[in-house]
Amino acid sequence: MECPKCSSKFKVINTSSKDDQKRTYLRDKAGVIIDWYSNDYIVRRRRCSNNKCGYDVVTVELFIPDLFDMMRICKNEQFLPVASLTSKNKKDI
Repeated sequence: MECPKCSSKFKVINTSSKDDQKRTYLRDKAGVIIDWYSNDYIVRRRRCSNNKCGYDVVTVELFIPDLFDMMRICKNEQFLPVASLTSKNKKDI
């Protein structure tokens, strides 16, 4: 992946999956958005390799059919799982 800020390479600095009992804090970052549908996903913390940029973000990997099904359910039920989230920077959600 490329950094969305400067296009340098992103490095994975931490990973958590459903069976990970050590990094629950990382998994909880995505869980608030995804756990209503499934617990089968991987959360990764990534950081830009460019030290001048240093952009840091959490990404989620899930099956594409699950993503489409989640979007369909949200659309049909007019349900927004991110409505309950708070963030200092809303565009990072």
